[in-house]
Amino acid sequence: MPFDPEDPVKIANLLDSVEWSQKRLQKRREQRLDHLKQYVGHHYGEEGAPDNVPVNMIELGVNIFQRAVAAHAPKAMIESNYPELLPAAADMELALNQEASRIRIKDSFNTCAREALFCMGLMEVGITTKDTPPDGEGYLYDPGHVFADPILFEDSILDMTSKFWDQQSYLGHEFSVNFEWAKDNDQFDSKARAALTNSSEYIGLSEDVRSESLSQGSRATMDEFEETIRLRQLFLPRQQLVMLFSATGSRLPLSIIQWEGPERGPYHRLSFGDVQGNLVPLAPVPVWIDLHDMVNRLANKAGRQAERQKTITGVRGSAEDDGNRVLEAKDGQMIKLDDPDSVREFKFGGANQETLGMVEWSKKVLETMGGNWPSLAGLGASSRTVGQDKLINEGASARLSDMQQTMVQFQSDVMKDLAFWMWNDPISEYHLNKPIQGTKYSVPIVWSPETRVGKFTDYLFKVNPYSGLPVSPEQEASEFLQLLTNFVLPAMPYMQQQGIGLNWEDIFKTIAKYQNKPELLRALVFTQGEQQPKPQLPPKQASTTRNYVRENRPGASYSGQQDVMIRQLFGGQSQQSEEDAMARPLN
Repeated sequence: MPFDPEDPVKIANLLDSVEWSQKRLQKRREQRLDHLKQYVGHHYGEEGAPDNVPVNMIELGVNIFQRAVAAHAPKAMIESNYPELLPAAADMELALNQEASRIRIKDSFNTCAREALFCMGLMEVGITTKDTPPDGEGYLYDPGHVFADPILFEDSILDMTSKFWDQQSYLGHEFSVNFEWAKDNDQFDSKARAALTNSSEYIGLSEDVRSESLSQGSRATMDEFEETIRLRQLFLPRQQLVMLFSATGSRLPLSIIQWEGPERGPYHRLSFGDVQGNLVPLAPVPVWIDLHDMVNRLANKAGRQAERQKTITGVRGSAEDDGNRVLEAKDGQMIKLDDPDSVREFKFGGANQETLGMVEWSKKVLETMGGNWPSLAGLGASSRTVGQDKLINEGASARLSDMQQTMVQFQSDVMKDLAFWMWNDPISEYHLNKPIQGTKYSVPIVWSPETRVGKFTDYLFKVNPYSGLPVSPEQEASEFLQLLTNFVLPAMPYMQQQGIGLNWEDIFKTIAKYQNKPELLRALVFTQGEQQPKPQLPPKQASTTRNYVRENRPGASYSGQQDVMIRQLFGGQSQQSEEDAMARPLN
């Protein structure tokens, strides 16, 4: 039988399934919170890690991958297979990127990337109306504006009876709203509103697994300024319905709305490690956590051993005067001892070398399993030769590249849905400044329903994966000079045949700007109407004789230094060349 949203039996079956799924996710959410405690360490308020985390490998790994995967300011690229629509595509691209910047979508992508490293990222995309519930950051936006809000895993609702993401009967998320807002919202069903209660009885999920508990503690002890209530939003893909319920007490639907957005619904998932037949992915942090725990348990143990270490001086009973003279003597002072053998120094405790060796071994295994963190973090050479290091970097980059491609596809899907809502919005206008190609100027234009050309399906959407990477002025200068010397100058003879010359004044100004060398411009005199100089071809190099001498010198590498250190801590021997390499700085 088809689903009838007005049938109380169907509604009851739906909510029973949701509550069962929520309970099935409880353990995973508890584990995620434990991993977050390791991430923030022992000194992040009262609810951080239970013990010291002196070697925080989780924070290091998350920091490395989040910076490498999440773009800081992604840019959408919109094209069309129809040449006549390319100008319209450029206008829509300009409007989409401007709106994405306004809603700070880079922050939403960064949050989803971190969530995917711990478990799974989820993003809700839509457009605000006057009745949009103030969940996420949506309450910051006026009606008629698009939004892309990250959903934390603790707030997500998944149909755990399904094996695959696209086969779920429902999915959604929970959020808190002002209790009076919900009670007074005349867009909600009157009977459901009357049944609303801010009960402490919470259905299906313990409050103790939420991220905010790290700093807020238990919700039972919170002193809220405004009374809030938890709501549940459910999207039913097959029925294309969006339903809203209370998460406490009442089981009556507050609203039932026919979905008129993209067919796949308002939610987008980001996963870095799917498991066949399971909705919850295998994220990187759960794979790292065991070795992280081992590193820190052993490091804490070695620290306690070091704190117990003490050095004392023992004196034979008949040599008390010798002991007093040693006690009162200053460093380097010469003193008289009647019986030197009766005074001895004793050492007790101290960090066990094998324990320290296990700390270093655990760190190295974790860095390797994580995809060669030293290489990804730029901590120095990973091997002793340039060729080997290149192969290692390429291998590490291959794993990272897969994650980056997943992120780019996720961003493209989100950007496409944002464009969908902007395109189909019958009211909103976007005031843009369209740059004039080849100049420093722009013209104001309005992108509105009247200026949109063609159909939405006529356009192609993707995200430039390199658009968000920060580039320093030195990099800009280097890339500019490489393009000039490797491509433009060699092609000058052919360019001049077509009447193309070089604006040397602009070239020198660009170089001076990027390299912060204003004195370069003061040293040059630009003459009005100066003819373009003809390019000088490089002179043919004179014949020379070269003698190549190969000299073997062990280089310093992060991995090599770790190997030597572990071997020495376990009592092994190392060669003199390896000890010399330990003293060399990493390249």
